[in-house]
Amino acid sequence: MTKVLIVDDEETMREVIKDIISESGQFTDVTLYTASNGLEGLEQFRAHKPEIIITDVMMPKMDGRDLVKTIRQENANIEFIVVTGFADVELASGMIKDGIGGLLKKPFQPDELILLLGKIIKKRELQSKNSEMKKRLFDAEKLSSIGLLAAGIAHEINNPNTFVKGNLELLLKYLEILHPHLQELKQKNNGQDPKLDRVIDSIGDTINMTIDGSQRIAKIVSGLLSFSRNPSVKRSSTNCAELIEQALTLIGHKTKMHKLELDMPAELANISVNKHDLVQTFMNLMVNACDAIVEAQENGTLDRGDGMIKVKIYDDHDHGEQILMIADNGCGIPEQNFDKIFDPFFTTKEVGKGTGLGMSISKGNIQNSGGQMSFESKVGKGTVFTIRFPLAQHEQKVDNEAASQQATV
Repeated sequence: MTKVLIVDDEETMREVIKDIISESGQFTDVTLYTASNGLEGLEQFRAHKPEIIITDVMMPKMDGRDLVKTIRQENANIEFIVVTGFADVELASGMIKDGIGGLLKKPFQPDELILLLGKIIKKRELQSKNSEMKKRLFDAEKLSSIGLLAAGIAHEINNPNTFVKGNLELLLKYLEILHPHLQELKQKNNGQDPKLDRVIDSIGDTINMTIDGSQRIAKIVSGLLSFSRNPSVKRSSTNCAELIEQALTLIGHKTKMHKLELDMPAELANISVNKHDLVQTFMNLMVNACDAIVEAQENGTLDRGDGMIKVKIYDDHDHGEQILMIADNGCGIPEQNFDKIFDPFFTTKEVGKGTGLGMSISKGNIQNSGGQMSFESKVGKGTVFTIRFPLAQHEQKVDNEAASQQATV
């Protein structure tokens, strides 16, 4: 969706420009706004955040040049098309150094505006795609480097931790053998040495707590290895509904505390994915949703009993995708954390309640199955994760076309 603001003090000219754009048939995904002078144009810009502004030069209250300069200070990425009369050509030409995208002299032909606007929209689309590709490349390189580091650290930690855990469990067995003798010693002591009594009473719990800590280390190591392992190529045919049902079975103790709304049609197309990885991923997403609801209830932004998790699945045959949406009405994600959500080791949970690997592993699992994941969130309102997988027949069609092109070459 591209937003375009038209600023001109002549109502007839505003309507002409609107009609040219609306009736051209080339800009079906464009929303138009209008303003009758520069000052109103500035207000409309701040209210609607358009990406492209078509403006006259000579206007009351604020002329076109001042409008461009003011908006440029607030957002340097806005594209401008300046429309000028014969008397304003010199002034308008001077605006080119202000970084305007094009200049139209009145009267202009409709095709001139259509061509210029089309070029600007196409340029913005290419810039957006280029930025996204750069970000993906950066993320891939970053995750690859972290993955190698994580694998090395995991192996270095795992070996001594296995030794520690094994010896602690052996020590616990020894303690069971010594237990009658320790109890006899305690009776003989008869409270004369309180420290000895405390040691005898607490030694078993101390060993058990240490074993729990060792098991937590093992869990973190397992997460590191999962994050760093090579993408799994073992795929099978299924659909998202089957995997969601399996995940819900495994985390029913968490979701039963909240309302669960499922919109999963009986007839869904098949997708080719790694079932095990995706069940784990869907469990992670829904457990996070439960935690977000609990946090909202604890901070008072959501009443107890009003927690809601919604799962919706549908086939988009026009784009060859199966789409899964998991939404909650929990605490939401602060905007400043949007770029960090999928970073390894990033977590907003308390120490001891999260390793920060769940979301990065989940994203990797989805990508390894050919899918893509995005999210929208607002603090105090909740979060929606959207996952898209190529339909099995669509993926096969793409493979066949690629093979055919390769054979032709």
